[in-house]
Amino acid sequence: MKRATVALFVACVTSIAGALRGQAAGGTLGVQGTMSLNATWARVTGVDFPGSNSGLQSGELRFGGRAAARVGAGLFVGVSVASWQFDYARFTSGHDVDAVSEGVVVGPYLQFYPTHKLPFFARTGVGYANTWAFIGGGNTIQGFRGNRVSASVGAGADVPLRSHLALTLSLDFTHLIHAENFAEPTSAFIGGVGLTVR
Repeated sequence: MKRATVALFVACVTSIAGALRGQAAGGTLGVQGTMSLNATWARVTGVDFPGSNSGLQSGELRFGGRAAARVGAGLFVGVSVASWQFDYARFTSGHDVDAVSEGVVVGPYLQFYPTHKLPFFARTGVGYANTWAFIGGGNTIQGFRGNRVSASVGAGADVPLRSHLALTLSLDFTHLIHAENFAEPTSAFIGGVGLTVR
């Protein structure tokens, strides 16, 4: 997971640097790329451990990335990558339960700017989520790995910093379909702060 996060960070930095070079050369951008630092709050399931309670859990800060191309007036089609990591410590069913949960979500999305006069946008997408976790309770350690389909909606704003460069603030809601393992997120709010070249 750490290698994937570093690789994503390097790829996004390279993409933004390349776009800025194109801007400096006088080129116009029909594409946009975003590198963001994301905070995640997720609702997790505990169906494998009777008596456990589900609730919103905060995860570690992670980098995310988006790349899209303009296909119409104010309309972009692209691909996004996001990840999460949660550490749990919960007393349930008479046992102390510790868990580490990680995941990566990749998928296409649509992003729409209703008007060029305001920097606000809305977006929606689908994705493929690869999730895994290790759970320890008493003298037992369990592990799982899951492949899920995801759906998301979100909104945000691009605050102009200079020509073709903006500070992007966003909030997305993602739902993982048929997520059922203990410590596996079923849905999550992802708030991001990033830089967008467009």
